[in-house]
Amino acid sequence: MAAKTHNKVCEIGTKAARDILGLQLNGIHLYDENKSGLVPMATTDGLTDLIGEPPVLTGDNSIAWRVYNKGDALALDNVHTDPDRYNPDTLIRSEIYLPIGDYGILIGGSTESEQFDDQDIVLGEILAGNINTALEQVSQTQQLQARERELTRQNERLEEFTSVVSHDIQNPLTVAAGNLQLAIENNDSEYLNKVKRAHDRMEALVDNLLTLAQEGANTADITPVSLTELSEGCWQNVETSTATLNVTTNSIVFADKNRLKQLFENLFANAVEHGGETVTVGALEDGFYVSDDGPGIPVDERDQVFKFGHSTSDSGTGFGLNIVKEIGRVAKRSRLCRWYSQLRGHS
Repeated sequence: MAAKTHNKVCEIGTKAARDILGLQLNGIHLYDENKSGLVPMATTDGLTDLIGEPPVLTGDNSIAWRVYNKGDALALDNVHTDPDRYNPDTLIRSEIYLPIGDYGILIGGSTESEQFDDQDIVLGEILAGNINTALEQVSQTQQLQARERELTRQNERLEEFTSVVSHDIQNPLTVAAGNLQLAIENNDSEYLNKVKRAHDRMEALVDNLLTLAQEGANTADITPVSLTELSEGCWQNVETSTATLNVTTNSIVFADKNRLKQLFENLFANAVEHGGETVTVGALEDGFYVSDDGPGIPVDERDQVFKFGHSTSDSGTGFGLNIVKEIGRVAKRSRLCRWYSQLRGHS
């Protein structure tokens, strides 16, 4: 159980079969998907001296493959009477076959006939069961180590990403915001004020993005959020041209407000760019919806629109609906967004 590799487990297993069960001629084969067969992993010296290097056993040429697939231990008094024997001229007469779960099989042999009985099978199955458990433990440990290595690589990439966001994006925004403030002081224009709101929103998005990257997707500040107020505020942050917003619900959601703002702003921007003249926010029995009166998404594009980078226009980033999907997925998984109906006129 302390072994760290499948090979080591098999080496210990063959020694145990030899020293404890008296199987001087034994070996362990494990299934290899790439070779579609049972590959020899460890053998006793006695078996190697007798037959040389053990072969890969497949469904075409071995009793072992038949027993492995069936999953039941077997003792043969004389292998020469079985048509599935691998080597018709083998010096081995009697054999015992002990399946090791889905991993493989332990095979013990003797140059004399009728050497194995039911007691040998019972004791052999106990050993095979322990070998199976040890192999399973190694597999789980290796999977965990592989996952940890992948997480380390992901964290490294995440650190690089946050570095780019922190410096290569935040710094130009800071410079732009400073110059914008000077422009506003010299010319109090409504257009400049719209630019300032957009800058403020970009800074908030960058801050939130860094927070998500550093603290994980489950970090959230859950508060009651009015869909009416949120929708109207988000509408002001989007270039809406001549489109109009129609909010038909007075519902409250319990959610992370900043993430919900990202979701609504991306939906609004997408609806205005690709939809019609009116965007509607309404209530459902178990949530809310955002719709527009445009032509809708073509049938052959409906599986693509939520994919990262997909856009139907040259100026689009292809991030909008992907962001919407990810925010919704995280909220559903983490239960970060709960919907409640609030009757009009009641607090």
